[in-house]
Amino acid sequence: MRSSFVTVVFAIIGCIAMCRAQDDIAATGLTITAPDPTSGGFTVGTATTITFTVTFTVSGSVTPTSVGVCFTDDNTLSKSTEVTASGGPDGSTPASGTEYAGLEASLTLDAANCNDYTQLCASFRVTDDNFNNDMVCIEFGAAADKAGTKTCNDITATALTVTVPDPTSGGFTAGTSTPTTFTVTFTLKGSVTPTDVKLYFSNAAGSTKSTEVTAGGSNAPDGSTAASGTTYADLTASLTLDATNCAAYTKLCASITVADDDTTNNAVCIDFGTTADKAGTKTCSDIAASTLTVTAPAPAANVFYIGEAVTVTFTLAYTVTVSGGSPSDVKAYFSNADGSTKSTEVTASGTNAPDGSAVTSSGSYVGLTATLNLDVTNCANYTKVCSSITVTDADATNNAACGDFGTDATNVGTKNCTAATTESPTESKAEALSVGFVTVITMMVASVLA
Repeated sequence: MRSSFVTVVFAIIGCIAMCRAQDDIAATGLTITAPDPTSGGFTVGTATTITFTVTFTVSGSVTPTSVGVCFTDDNTLSKSTEVTASGGPDGSTPASGTEYAGLEASLTLDAANCNDYTQLCASFRVTDDNFNNDMVCIEFGAAADKAGTKTCNDITATALTVTVPDPTSGGFTAGTSTPTTFTVTFTLKGSVTPTDVKLYFSNAAGSTKSTEVTAGGSNAPDGSTAASGTTYADLTASLTLDATNCAAYTKLCASITVADDDTTNNAVCIDFGTTADKAGTKTCSDIAASTLTVTAPAPAANVFYIGEAVTVTFTLAYTVTVSGGSPSDVKAYFSNADGSTKSTEVTASGTNAPDGSAVTSSGSYVGLTATLNLDVTNCANYTKVCSSITVTDADATNNAACGDFGTDATNVGTKNCTAATTESPTESKAEALSVGFVTVITMMVASVLA
């Protein structure tokens, strides 16, 4: 009888223990809000402050004392030092709601285990009935639901210094091979083994590049030795500016070829310029109009009248740097002093006019002709006659040459902006002859009638 009673008592006690509600908090989600996981992340040896939110469910009554964060491998066997987050529970109030938001912690990837870590984890420090659900983890990755990127092994190119040619007095010319001596400065994270360094020209956006040239020199990496120190000094490469893209290039770049965790920082560039921290000058293929000479009508006798077409014969001299491209034609027009107001451009003709053939040396387009007509709208603004070469070259601002209005041999003749209501000398002579002829005929008729 007594034995049965004891059995019943223990059964009741066991039932009460099993049937009471558990006191438990379960971590269900982890979201990183800063740095933005889609574009940021963690680099070995660098402290990174993160802002994050932990979501949870709670049953019964539990009072977490804090939230810890760390890096771990897939099985949480390899863990970084756990860091206590600020802004979360502090052990004074039972958990309620569904999240702890705006928590902060500063984490540093350690080089010893960086390659092993696969995820970032947050865990509640709490006494509850189920410790297996107190932690939640998210993998590294560049997505909103990930932890951001992880960079364990990385080399970052930080500076490029050119010593030959001397940037303060030398540089690069299109079509010419230029021996170049340079040094690349870098920083290291973890262990990397670069295979080489390449040198090239690039536009500002990096979308247009010249052929990359592998640098030589006793200090150049060759893939056999892990990087050490801070520089690859006195590297050498011979670079040639290509005429096709010369005008687009704005800088000289060096890139370290290596398999590391961040390939976006392996190159460093410097602009063209004539100071010690620049790349030197850049000289591209170019044709520049230098002198416009009007040969007919003679400037001393020529007058441009509104509405009266004047065919001028002229010579346009030009200079070529490396190569002048392939000019398609020459245009003539009236212009104001700063070139902001122009008449309609007229294509010049002549046996020496350009036809799209390549120009390789300086010279002149001799005996070109163009018919110009002063317009009443802008006549008062015009100060000169200009001629421009139509071509794609390095500098479009120097393709035109002009001659001022005037009667000297270097001028183009004068203009008359009131000619719309004033007869030209040619017209006056013709009219005078016509009137004289009519007068003679009238006198002869009168004589006969008499």
